[in-house]
Formats: sequence, C-alpha cells, structure tokens
Amino acid sequence: SGNVVGWAKDTNLLFGDSARKLADEVGVDVVTVQTDALRVREAADENAKTLGLLVRGDQYDILKPAKDGWIAIDYENETGYVQASFVESTFRIDAGETVAEINQREEEEKKAIEQAKKEKAALAEKIQEEARAKDAALAKAKKARELATAAEKKAQEKKAQEAKRQEAEAASEAASAESAASVDGGATEGTKEAAPAQDESAAADVQALQAAAAAAEAEAKAAENAAQTAQSEESEDVKLLASLIYCEAGNQPHEGKVAVGSVVMNRLNSPAYPNTLAGVIYASGQFTPARSGKVDRIYRGGNIQADSIAAAKEALAGSAPVGGATHFRRKGNRQGTIIGAHVFY
Repeated sequence: SGNVVGWAKDTNLLFGDSARKLADEVGVDVVTVQTDALRVREAADENAKTLGLLVRGDQYDILKPAKDGWIAIDYENETGYVQASFVESTFRIDAGETVAEINQREEEEKKAIEQAKKEKAALAEKIQEEARAKDAALAKAKKARELATAAEKKAQEKKAQEAKRQEAEAASEAASAESAASVDGGATEGTKEAAPAQDESAAADVQALQAAAAAAEAEAKAAENAAQTAQSEESEDVKLLASLIYCEAGNQPHEGKVAVGSVVMNRLNSPAYPNTLAGVIYASGQFTPARSGKVDRIYRGGNIQADSIAAAKEALAGSAPVGGATHFRRKGNRQGTIIGAHVFY
C-alpha cells in the first residue's frame, strides 16, 4: 500500500469482491490535467460553452468514464467535460505510509501548529493593544468633553454675571446722571469695552476645548475601528477549513457547506485520521482540491467566500448536520444523508 511493504493478518484484510466493493465506496476516479491550459465545457463538444479553465496539475473527480474522447468531471459541483487526451485518469484511494513518511508528515504538521500558535499569539496581542488604545482614547475623549462642557458652563455663568453687572451699572449711571451731569463717562466706557473682550476670551477657551474634544473623539473612533479590524482577522484554522469548504461546496446551500466542514471535524476527532486540521485536510488520498493545490491558492489569496467562513466557524464550534459522517461524494447510488448535490456517510 503506497510505499509500504510488509505483512498483515488475513483476518484484517479484504479480498476479491469485498475489497473491490469497499474500494468503490472510499476511493474515487480522478483526472489530472497534463497540459498548461484546458477548457472545461458545458457539454462534450468543442463548441459548447466554456465553464472554466484548468491548469497543469489540477485534479478533479470523474463522474463518467471516457466516451467519444470526453470525460465528465465534477467541476465546482457541476458536470463539466474535458478532452480525455489532455488528462490522465487514475483511481485514488487511501494509501499506507512508511515510518519515514509519517515522521515527515508529523514534523510538517508540528511546524504548522507552532506557526499557527505564533500567529494566534501575535493576533491576540494585537487585539489587546488595540483594545487598550481604544479604552485610552475613549477616556481621553470623555475627559475632553467634560472639560469643554465645564468651560462652556463657566463662560455662560460669567456672561450672565457680566450682564447683571452692566445692568446694575447702567441703572446706577442713569440715577446719578440727573444729579451729577459732569461725571466723566470714560471709566464707564472702559468698563463697557472690557466686557466684550472678556466674552471673546471665554468663547475662545470654549472653542479650544471643543476642538480638543472633537480630536479626542476622532482618535477614539480610529482606535475602535482598528480594534474591530484586528478582531475580524480569522484564525488560521477557520481560513484553512473555509478554503476547503469553498473548493468542495462553494455553490452548495449553507447547510451543505457546514456538512463538509463537519466531515472534516469528525475525521479530526477520529483516531483513524491525523490529529490536526491541516493533517486531515492534506492527508494522502483524501480531498482532491487539497491534493491539487487549489485549497492553497484559495487560502493564500485571502478572498474566501463569506458563507464558507461562516460554515467553517459553525463546524469548528461543533455543528454536525450529518452526525458522525466521515465521507461525502456526489449523490448517486450511495446511501446516506443527502444535502444539495452531496451524499454524506
């Protein structure tokens, strides 16, 4: 099996029809593109509508064997046709691993886990820093608003007091004008001119404090936006699982996407599969998009379908619309839970 050569008890093996039956259930026929660019057609005809373009090394599940030079493949959950002369057809099934291969895979998984931990810790620290900056900015804005409010209140009180003083002075001047017409009005005029100057100074103080409050509020808003941006960055596990979900069920209903994620999680929780998410997804002979490199392209591109992100989060949180199913394929003769175009078993 694979590169493994050894001995096993007959009681643990299947032979003949029993082996072929199990192989048909867990294995799948795939095509591998052998040319730089290959069109996927809507029908087995060179003039049919083009559904997409494949590149060398891409792998897709076969739906129907070759006929008249064409092979029907599962292209993004639709039936597409490619010319048989430009692809290589093989039967893919789980294969054994040598101790060296297991050690290498586990070492790669270990490195991936450590890297994910570092990135997760860095993200957590970034979120904390943004939260602290947000709190400080909000406190600063609150203090500035309080100072501006207090200054405005003080200015209004001062203005009211000055108005009362001027009113009292005016009444006093009117009363004394009749008995002392020779009183010099210069001092009065000087007093009257001082009031507007005092009003202007108070208004300037209020405006300065209001400007400071507005600046502090803008700073707080910027900190809040930065914190929200940091919190929106998805974890590596979410992104990786969402990338696979998009590749396997991008055009399926939301429940179908969650179901694909649930299959991955069921494998992760099973002792029969690797014990890391990356290990499950990239395990030998498992998911075609992972083997062909499509999952990597989606993951690195970063533009992952929002519904696939949501489905990945639900699956990671424990949602299990297909129970303990560990496999899925295009619906057909296989018994199981049918959601959209897939049967889960």
